[in-house]
Amino acid sequence: IRNCVFRGKLSAILKELNKDSYWRKILGKAVFDKQQKDVEMILRVFALVGSVDKYEKPMKEFLNLAMKKHNKGDTKKVENFSSRFTKVTQLIVKHLGEKPFHLRGPLNASALDSIMCVLIENYSKIQEGELSYRYKKLLKDTKFEDYTKLGTTDKQTLQDRVILVRSYLVD
Repeated sequence: IRNCVFRGKLSAILKELNKDSYWRKILGKAVFDKQQKDVEMILRVFALVGSVDKYEKPMKEFLNLAMKKHNKGDTKKVENFSSRFTKVTQLIVKHLGEKPFHLRGPLNASALDSIMCVLIENYSKIQEGELSYRYKKLLKDTKFEDYTKLGTTDKQTLQDRVILVRSYLVD
């Protein structure tokens, strides 16, 4: 997904969110990525929030369209995402621990994008006391394991993954 164009106000906002200490703990990396993969992960979550049903492959094109659409950084989506992102990263570290999306070794981008997307979209509905328990149940679901292993950016896989995450963490 490299080669996303990081310019404009939205880019500045994403780069600022990338400095969030809880986000850095989720990634398990204190140092910023030279290729901006960390910023790109935030963009991936941003692009999916409220738009999972509109997702089309390839992911790179989907991200570029989101950047283009919200480039000025003045949309309601940017405003809502920015205000919830740090609240959600703090919630994740508090209840799921550091590096919670390193499922089978390295960071699993598909677990991160779907879970953060669902938590940001449903922030006001999250039952903090149950989050850890619900997350552990999700991780035991073999469908979730499948959805985070192969074809993770396929339209149906991504949409099914988000629906499954929502059923565990929100519904």
